[in-house]
Amino acid sequence: MKMLVLSYSRTGNTAKVAAAIAEKLQADREEIEDRCDRSGAKGYLRSAKDALFKKSTHIADLDKNPADYDTIVLGTPVWGFTVAPAVRTFVEEYGEVLQKRRVAFFCTMGSSGAQKTFRVLGELLGKPPIATLALSERTVRRDNELQEQVASFTASLRKEGDEGHGDD
Repeated sequence: MKMLVLSYSRTGNTAKVAAAIAEKLQADREEIEDRCDRSGAKGYLRSAKDALFKKSTHIADLDKNPADYDTIVLGTPVWGFTVAPAVRTFVEEYGEVLQKRRVAFFCTMGSSGAQKTFRVLGELLGKPPIATLALSERTVRRDNELQEQVASFTASLRKEGDEGHGDD
Protein backbone atom coordinates (compact mmCIF):
# COMPACT_ATOMS: atom_id res chain seq x y z
CA MET A 1 0.00 0.00 0.00
CA LYS A 2 1.47 3.33 -1.09
CA MET A 3 1.16 6.15 1.48
CA LEU A 4 1.83 9.88 1.38
CA VAL A 5 2.17 12.13 4.42
CA LEU A 6 1.23 15.72 3.56
CA SER A 7 1.34 18.54 6.07
CA TYR A 8 1.63 22.25 6.59
CA SER A 9 3.77 23.63 9.41
CA ARG A 10 4.42 27.23 10.39
CA THR A 11 6.70 26.59 13.39
CA GLY A 12 8.04 23.12 12.67
CA ASN A 13 5.91 21.16 15.17
CA THR A 14 3.60 19.66 12.56
CA ALA A 15 6.56 18.98 10.27
CA LYS A 16 8.30 17.06 13.07
CA VAL A 17 5.24 14.87 13.55
CA ALA A 18 4.88 14.37 9.78
CA ALA A 19 8.50 13.21 9.57
CA ALA A 20 7.98 10.74 12.43
CA ILE A 21 4.81 9.35 10.84
CA ALA A 22 6.40 9.04 7.39
CA GLU A 23 9.43 7.28 8.85
CA LYS A 24 7.30 4.81 10.82
CA LEU A 25 5.09 4.07 7.79
CA GLN A 26 7.99 4.13 5.31
CA ALA A 27 5.80 6.59 3.40
CA ASP A 28 6.61 9.44 1.07
CA ARG A 29 6.33 12.90 2.57
CA GLU A 30 5.74 16.42 1.30
CA GLU A 31 5.13 19.79 2.89
CA ILE A 32 2.23 21.94 1.75
CA GLU A 33 3.82 25.31 1.07
CA ASP A 34 1.75 28.42 1.84
CA ARG A 35 2.67 31.30 -0.49
CA CYS A 36 1.46 33.82 2.14
CA ASP A 37 4.14 35.13 4.52
CA ARG A 38 3.11 33.93 7.98
CA SER A 39 6.37 34.64 9.78
CA GLY A 40 6.73 36.75 12.92
CA ALA A 41 4.06 38.32 15.11
CA LYS A 42 2.13 39.80 12.17
CA GLY A 43 2.15 36.45 10.43
CA TYR A 44 0.89 34.75 13.57
CA LEU A 45 -2.03 37.19 13.85
CA ARG A 46 -2.81 36.93 10.12
CA SER A 47 -2.75 33.14 10.42
CA ALA A 48 -5.24 33.04 13.30
CA LYS A 49 -7.55 35.54 11.58
CA ASP A 50 -7.46 33.70 8.26
CA ALA A 51 -8.21 30.38 9.99
CA LEU A 52 -11.11 31.86 12.00
CA PHE A 53 -12.66 33.37 8.89
CA LYS A 54 -12.18 30.13 6.90
CA LYS A 55 -9.98 31.79 4.31
CA SER A 56 -8.13 29.89 1.66
CA THR A 57 -4.64 30.86 0.57
CA HIS A 58 -2.27 30.29 -2.33
CA ILE A 59 -0.24 27.10 -2.06
CA ALA A 60 2.70 25.96 -4.16
CA ASP A 61 2.30 23.10 -6.61
CA LEU A 62 3.11 19.72 -5.09
CA ASP A 63 6.05 17.64 -6.29
CA LYS A 64 4.15 14.42 -5.55
CA ASN A 65 0.77 13.59 -7.05
CA PRO A 66 -1.73 12.49 -4.36
CA ALA A 67 -3.55 10.43 -7.03
CA ASP A 68 -0.54 8.08 -7.08
CA TYR A 69 -1.20 6.97 -3.47
CA ASP A 70 -3.67 4.66 -1.75
CA THR A 71 -3.58 6.49 1.58
CA ILE A 72 -3.07 10.17 2.36
CA VAL A 73 -2.12 11.21 5.91
CA LEU A 74 -2.90 14.92 6.23
CA GLY A 75 -1.49 17.11 9.00
CA THR A 76 -2.32 20.62 10.16
CA PRO A 77 -1.61 22.89 13.09
CA VAL A 78 -4.72 23.99 14.97
CA TRP A 79 -5.24 27.72 14.54
CA GLY A 80 -8.24 29.40 16.13
CA PHE A 81 -9.70 25.95 16.89
CA THR A 82 -9.66 25.00 13.21
CA VAL A 83 -7.56 23.96 10.23
CA ALA A 84 -4.73 26.11 8.81
CA PRO A 85 -5.60 27.93 5.55
CA ALA A 86 -2.95 26.06 3.54
CA VAL A 87 -4.48 22.70 4.48
CA ARG A 88 -7.99 24.04 3.82
CA THR A 89 -6.82 25.10 0.35
CA PHE A 90 -5.18 21.73 -0.27
CA VAL A 91 -8.43 19.89 0.56
CA GLU A 92 -10.42 22.28 -1.63
CA GLU A 93 -8.04 21.80 -4.57
CA TYR A 94 -7.54 18.04 -4.23
CA GLY A 95 -10.94 17.05 -2.82
CA GLU A 96 -11.89 14.90 -5.80
CA VAL A 97 -8.66 12.90 -5.50
CA LEU A 98 -8.99 12.61 -1.72
CA GLN A 99 -12.54 11.28 -2.07
CA LYS A 100 -11.11 8.18 -3.76
CA ARG A 101 -8.37 7.58 -1.18
CA ARG A 102 -8.09 6.40 2.38
CA VAL A 103 -7.41 9.56 4.41
CA ALA A 104 -6.18 10.02 7.97
CA PHE A 105 -5.70 13.29 9.87
CA PHE A 106 -3.25 14.52 12.47
CA CYS A 107 -2.86 17.87 14.14
CA THR A 108 -0.62 19.74 16.54
CA MET A 109 -1.97 22.31 18.95
CA GLY A 110 -1.19 24.51 21.91
CA SER A 111 -3.81 22.94 24.13
CA SER A 112 -7.14 22.20 22.42
CA GLY A 113 -9.22 22.36 19.25
CA ALA A 114 -8.45 18.97 17.73
CA GLN A 115 -12.01 17.64 17.60
CA LYS A 116 -13.34 20.73 15.82
CA THR A 117 -10.36 20.70 13.45
CA PHE A 118 -10.97 17.05 12.55
CA ARG A 119 -14.69 17.73 12.12
CA VAL A 120 -13.97 20.67 9.78
CA LEU A 121 -11.52 18.58 7.73
CA GLY A 122 -14.06 15.77 7.47
CA GLU A 123 -16.75 18.23 6.35
CA LEU A 124 -14.43 19.77 3.75
CA LEU A 125 -13.53 16.32 2.51
CA GLY A 126 -17.08 14.99 2.64
CA LYS A 127 -16.13 11.84 4.53
CA PRO A 128 -14.64 10.86 7.87
CA PRO A 129 -10.98 9.95 8.29
CA ILE A 130 -9.91 6.35 8.90
CA ALA A 131 -7.80 7.50 11.88
CA THR A 132 -6.83 10.67 13.74
CA LEU A 133 -3.97 11.80 15.96
CA ALA A 134 -3.93 14.98 18.04
CA LEU A 135 -0.72 16.10 19.74
CA SER A 136 -0.03 19.01 22.03
CA GLU A 137 3.12 21.08 21.54
CA ARG A 138 4.34 19.63 24.84
CA THR A 139 4.02 16.06 23.53
CA VAL A 140 5.80 17.00 20.29
CA ARG A 141 8.75 18.30 22.34
CA ARG A 142 8.97 15.05 24.35
CA ASP A 143 10.48 12.54 21.95
CA ASN A 144 9.46 9.41 23.87
CA GLU A 145 5.82 10.55 24.11
CA LEU A 146 5.82 11.61 20.47
CA GLN A 147 7.19 8.27 19.28
CA GLU A 148 4.69 6.36 21.44
CA GLN A 149 1.72 8.30 20.03
CA VAL A 150 3.00 8.00 16.46
CA ALA A 151 3.51 4.24 16.87
CA SER A 152 -0.08 3.80 18.03
CA PHE A 153 -1.44 5.97 15.20
CA THR A 154 0.58 4.23 12.48
CA ALA A 155 -0.36 0.80 13.84
CA SER A 156 -4.04 1.75 13.49
CA LEU A 157 -3.40 2.86 9.89
CA ARG A 158 -1.71 -0.43 9.06
CA LYS A 159 -4.53 -2.39 10.71
CA GLU A 160 -7.14 -0.39 8.78
CA GLY A 161 -5.22 -1.10 5.56
CA ASP A 162 -5.00 -4.83 6.26
CA GLU A 163 -8.74 -5.07 6.90
CA GLY A 164 -9.50 -3.43 3.56
CA HIS A 165 -7.21 -5.71 1.55
CA GLY A 166 -7.97 -9.32 2.40
CA ASP A 167 -7.24 -12.26 0.15
CA ASP A 168 -9.85 -12.87 -2.56
